[in-house]
Amino acid sequence: MPFTERDTETFYDAHDSEYRSFWDSEGSLHWGLYEQEPEPDGSDYLAACLRSNQRLASALQPIGPDSHVLDLGCGNGNSALWLARHTGARVTGIDLSGVRVGHAIAAATRAGMDRVSFRKASATELPFESGTFTHVWSQATLYHVHDRRRALAEIARVLRAGGVFAFDDLVQPNRQVSALAQRYVYDRLLYGPTFSHDDYRAALAEVGLMPLTHADWSLHLRRSYQALAQRAMPAYPDLALAYNKMNEAIDLGDLGWSFFRALRVTDALDWVYDTRDHIDIATKYDAWAPVYEADVGRDYHDLVEAAACRFAKASTVDGGAVLDIGCGTGLVGAALSRHGMAALVGVDPSREMLVRCRTKGVYTQLHAAKVDELDGMAGLPAAAAIAVGVFTHGHAPLAHLPHAARAVQPGGVLGVVLREDIAASDAFPAALASMPARYTGRVPVGRFDGQTLDLHTWHRI
Repeated sequence: MPFTERDTETFYDAHDSEYRSFWDSEGSLHWGLYEQEPEPDGSDYLAACLRSNQRLASALQPIGPDSHVLDLGCGNGNSALWLARHTGARVTGIDLSGVRVGHAIAAATRAGMDRVSFRKASATELPFESGTFTHVWSQATLYHVHDRRRALAEIARVLRAGGVFAFDDLVQPNRQVSALAQRYVYDRLLYGPTFSHDDYRAALAEVGLMPLTHADWSLHLRRSYQALAQRAMPAYPDLALAYNKMNEAIDLGDLGWSFFRALRVTDALDWVYDTRDHIDIATKYDAWAPVYEADVGRDYHDLVEAAACRFAKASTVDGGAVLDIGCGTGLVGAALSRHGMAALVGVDPSREMLVRCRTKGVYTQLHAAKVDELDGMAGLPAAAAIAVGVFTHGHAPLAHLPHAARAVQPGGVLGVVLREDIAASDAFPAALASMPARYTGRVPVGRFDGQTLDLHTWHRI
């Protein structure tokens, strides 16, 4: 990064009054969401900005008087004041620009808003105790932070478990940008290469901020700068030109705008086991996918290898298809391939896990499906099937085991890895009784999350 936080601070201290003269005299300096093409004179810009406030605020739900929100990059304080008025929440804003923090404090004083406070601070060194906030929101800020990974780690630190982080930011879709984008976007706004949309999702997950919702708002960024160019033209024609060039950069794929809603998760495994939050399991795995293989650790990798080895010895497929139920990122498939199994077919409800699964290069087919959606799927029944990490807490219930069995040809082997506490539950004998297969026993494959796991096998009848 060729620029420093001091450069950014100086830039916004110097240019705040200029921006206020045509963006918004009250100091609201961010982009808006448009329902249609902007008016030729840019007169609907502020309505679009209000719409983006409303969209971000809806992403913070649940929120209310007991909430404490950190507004990261609060600018002149407009959004923080608006959020406090509309939700009743306590809001603390921080910004690098001393000029803007001064404006924000004055605005809060004029409004008599004692539940809103502001201070000058860096996103890379937040002056708050861990777990201080129930929510963090940020508008058009993080691209300016010169160590974004450190800033995300700081956000995760000050956000309590289960808290929500909702934000929008500029992204860089192309790895290499044009000379036009370099000049009119990155050099002009004093920042260097930034995250792509997918880079952001991975970086969030790495620090325990699981991105449950995300969207590409680049069309709205283009419309915002189209409107702002018109508003700037009378007094600042050079700036209007720069905004039009920024839209050219958007068209080239050198600049984008993304929205994210992330949940603070301190233990990903406990989170995917937990059903109390009513978040769909596929959504959880979509969020976890970028860091899943690192998070599950060496013990799980070893367990998968042992399960694949024992399953390969128990199965005779003679070139037939092998079904990997809940294939995830492809760890099981890769292990099966190492043990001589080919013609692998993977199914998983998480499309983001399947994206990573595809990179393993060992599957002939991949399908987005749950266990109870296997019946009648094209290409089934398979010669054999295996399920690792599928029939467990918060995942597929044991009552769905018969679906897995029916996905196997008569005489074929179904292998299912189960935790000892799952196998000891009352649901297991009930599932056995309804299986169209003969139970042939179990063999140990390892330990994970404090539990012994066994490979249970059936022969389809």
